[in-house]
Amino acid sequence: MNEALAAWAQVSLVRADRLRRDRSAEATSRVTSDCSLTKCVAALDGLEDILDDSYGKALEKFKDSDWREMFIAMPNERKRGWVLRL
Repeated sequence: MNEALAAWAQVSLVRADRLRRDRSAEATSRVTSDCSLTKCVAALDGLEDILDDSYGKALEKFKDSDWREMFIAMPNERKRGWVLRL
């Protein structure tokens, strides 16, 4: 399971990097400014049934701007699934 999660995370990072390169400078700065730590925590708080352990693991991921950008870009159901898999 850990190997599958690591593979999923790697694919997600590659996709996010590709998406970031494909955006114009204006779009990139708009998305990046919308991915603050505060916004990520607020979105995390809006999810239901997140245990403290998963919550803490998500906060650790949010230290990295790529993880924050991916998290904000996900629909809420995907956000919840991602956090529960941490």
